[in-house]
Amino acid sequence: MSPAGDVAVWGTYDNGADRSTVNAGVSEHVLHAGSARLEFNLDSDDRLFVDSSSLFLFSDNGWSEMTVGKNNSGSTSRVSVGPNALIQMNSRDTAAIMRIGDNGNGKVDLYESGIELKGNTLSYMQLGVNGGSGELSIGTNTIGRGSTVYLMPDGGGDAAMELGVDGIGVVNVGSGELKLAAGQGNAIMALGTDGGSGTLTLDRLGSQVRLVSSTGDARLVAGASAGGSGTINVQGGNLGMFDAGFTSEIILGANNVDPFGAGAGTTGPGGTGTLNVSGVSATEMGSVFANTLYVGVSGADAGMPDGGTGNLNVGANGIVEADEMYVGQIQQAGGGNSAGHVQITNGGQVDLFGGNSQVIVGANGSVLVDGDGSVLRSDEITLTGSATNDAVLKVGNKGVVDLRGGDLVVQTGGVLMGSKGSILGDVILDGGSLRPGASPGILDIAGDLTLTSGVLELEFAGTGEGQYDILNIAGNLFLPENSLASVVVKFLDGFTPGTNDSFQFLNVAGTLPESFASVDVSFEGLSGPAPSLFTNGIGNFALAFADPYAQDEDPVIGAVPLPAGAWLLITAFGGLAGLRSRRRRKAAFA
Repeated sequence: MSPAGDVAVWGTYDNGADRSTVNAGVSEHVLHAGSARLEFNLDSDDRLFVDSSSLFLFSDNGWSEMTVGKNNSGSTSRVSVGPNALIQMNSRDTAAIMRIGDNGNGKVDLYESGIELKGNTLSYMQLGVNGGSGELSIGTNTIGRGSTVYLMPDGGGDAAMELGVDGIGVVNVGSGELKLAAGQGNAIMALGTDGGSGTLTLDRLGSQVRLVSSTGDARLVAGASAGGSGTINVQGGNLGMFDAGFTSEIILGANNVDPFGAGAGTTGPGGTGTLNVSGVSATEMGSVFANTLYVGVSGADAGMPDGGTGNLNVGANGIVEADEMYVGQIQQAGGGNSAGHVQITNGGQVDLFGGNSQVIVGANGSVLVDGDGSVLRSDEITLTGSATNDAVLKVGNKGVVDLRGGDLVVQTGGVLMGSKGSILGDVILDGGSLRPGASPGILDIAGDLTLTSGVLELEFAGTGEGQYDILNIAGNLFLPENSLASVVVKFLDGFTPGTNDSFQFLNVAGTLPESFASVDVSFEGLSGPAPSLFTNGIGNFALAFADPYAQDEDPVIGAVPLPAGAWLLITAFGGLAGLRSRRRRKAAFA
C-alpha cells in the first residue's frame, strides 16, 4: 500500500474482527508516504500479529509514527511480533516515533523478533503518555530469546525513550536487548516525568540494555521531575552506559534536570528514582555500568529549590561499576531538599574504578555497607553534610569499605559509623563525627586515623560483648598540633559502670601522639562519679575507675606488656556525684 501526498493512514490492518495478522510467507508489508506524516494506529481492542514477516513504515519527508493504545477508554490494544519478524520505522527527513499507551492502554510483545526505529533527526519511543498505560516486553517468554529493540538515528539525531510521561510506562527485558545508539546525537532514557511512573526491568542472564553515543551524551534519568517516579530493576543481565567523552550518567531522583538537554526542569517536589541491582547466582549476576552516578540531585538553579530522592540498592550477586558517585545534596546552587540513599547489602558490590575514583556524600545522603562480602571500593570518599542534615556512611556486619590506599575524610556534617565493619585505608576526622558503634559496635580501620577536628563519640550500654564501642586501628593514631578534636563518652539507657568494670575501647597497633593535652573530653548520661580514661602507652586505651594497666594490679582486661612509666590519660573526676548530663575536662598526663 503506497499512497502519495500528505496522508495519514490509521488502523490499516483491521479486518473487521478486531484481529489483524501479517501472515507468514509474505516477505514485506510497506506503508509509504511521499511527504508529511504517516501514522499507524491501533485503538479499542485491536490486535496486530506480525509473524515471520516484516512491517516497514517509511516516510520520505515527514514523520514515521506508530501508536498502540490511543484513547481506548479502558480497553487494551496489543501488538505481537513473532519469531523472525521485524517492525521497522524509518523517516529519512525527521523522526521515527512509537507510542505505546497514549491516553489509552497499549501492549507490545516480542518473541524472537525485533523493532527498529530509524529517524534522521530523532528515534523516539514513549510508553504511558497523557495518562495512558504502555508496556513493552522484549523476549520475556521462554520462546523469546534474541528479541531486540533498537533506536538508531540514521543522521545526527538523538535516540530517546520515555517511560511514564504523565502515565504508566513499563519495559521488561528478558533474554533480549534494548539499545539506544546515537552516532552524533545523544542516547537518553527518562523514567517518570511530569508526575508519571516508569519501570525498567532486566530479569535474567543475557538481558541487556545499552545506551551508546559516539559523540554525544549517554544519560539515564529515573524520577526526572515534578513528582515523577522511576524504578530500574536489574535482576540479572547488564545495564550499560557508554559515550565517547566517558561522561555517561545515571541520575536517580532529580528536579531541574532536563534529560533531553540543558533546559530547566520544573518547580515543585522533585522525582524519586530507584535502582535495584541483584543477581540469581555468582554466575548469573546483575551488573550496571556508568561513568557517573548521581543518587539524589537537587536543583542546579536558584529558582528551583526542590531536589529529588534517589535510592541505589545493591544486593546479592549485584555489582555496580562507575568512576564517581555523588549521594545527596551535591549539585545545588540555590536550594536543596534532595536526598540520596545507597544500600550495599548481602554481598553486593559498588566498585569505583581505581586511579581517580571518588565518592562524595552530601547532606541528606547516606551509604550503608552491611553484610559479609558487601563492599564499597573507591580511591577517595568524602562525607560533607550541612548544619541541619548529616552525610552518613555506616559499615556493619563484616561489610568493607576499600579505599585502595586512599583516604576517607569526615568533614563537618559528616558521620562515620561502625557496627562490626572494616575500613581498608586511612581515615581523617576533619570536623565531622566518628562513631565506632551504631549502637554500640566495633569498627576496624586498616590504616591510620588522624584527629584534626571533630568528635570521637564512644557509647557504653553495658559490660558484655557488643554493649560498648571498640575502635581498632591497624596503623597510627595522629593528633596534629593544635588539633580541635574532642571525645564524647555517652552512657546509654541509664547504664552506669561499676567500680570493678573496665572497657578496652581503643586499640592502636602503630604509633601514638606524644601528648593528648589538647583533647577535650566530656561525659553524657552519667549518674554518679565518672570513670577515667587510661592507656598503657603502647596503643591500648581503657575506661575504668582504677588503672587496669598498673604493674602492681592484676590486669582487668588481659595481660598487656607494660613499658616503664605507664601513664594515666585522664584522672578520675573524684568527688563528683549525682546526675550530670555533661562534664568537660582537658585531657592531661597524670
